Amino acid sequence: MRQVPKLLSRVLAAAKARSLFLAAFFLAVLVPFVLLGALAEEILEGHGLPFDEPILRWFHAQATPARDRYIVAITTLGGPVPMAVCEAIAVAALFLWQKRREAMFLAIAGGGAALLNVCAKLIFSRHRPQLWETIVTEKSFSFPSGHSIGSMSFAAALTLLAWRTRWRWPLAIGALSFAITIGLTRLYLGVHYPSDVAAGWCAALVWVGGVYTIQRWRRRRSRNDAGSSLSPAS
Repeated sequence: MRQVPKLLSRVLAAAKARSLFLAAFFLAVLVPFVLLGALAEEILEGHGLPFDEPILRWFHAQATPARDRYIVAITTLGGPVPMAVCEAIAVAALFLWQKRREAMFLAIAGGGAALLNVCAKLIFSRHRPQLWETIVTEKSFSFPSGHSIGSMSFAAALTLLAWRTRWRWPLAIGALSFAITIGLTRLYLGVHYPSDVAAGWCAALVWVGGVYTIQRWRRRRSRNDAGSSLSPAS
């Protein structure tokens, strides 16, 4: 956690130097990476996060039968099957529009995030909260939240794909709001700790941001190589 202020200072320095891409990289990838590492370390050491239980109990205090039905309907949208269907439709649409590089990026972002979630759950093997009898049944491990990592990875990938279009802000706000809402529904239902949800968000941002950065670097490198091969010999 102590490294976060240093990273933020580097972000500000990069912004002052008009290195917007570098500043965005720090914010979207490195800061979540540090936070994810801090959370993972606490879980591996078997320490509980002090804010986990109070936040869960606050959410449970807001529960009503009407809200229960509403929240269950919303959280279902962020489940693995609905998210996989949405990603498959988006990838197919990009292929049809001859956006093969973008389609591959979205497929790797979504598929990689899902694989990362499965591996992380097996590694950390954190049991789910049992503070009250929940209205939904979850049998997998708790850390990180699969709903959170799946919805945030999809939202982040769509935001990056639309960033150079006029739809970037409406899509970014809508997609990120959806991902955050899905994460909060997991807390309301009591099936995840807040640290599980935060870890899912951070893991998604790190993964998608890393994939995007590598793809961008490879594209720039291929352009430079093509330019060098076309330049006249000295």
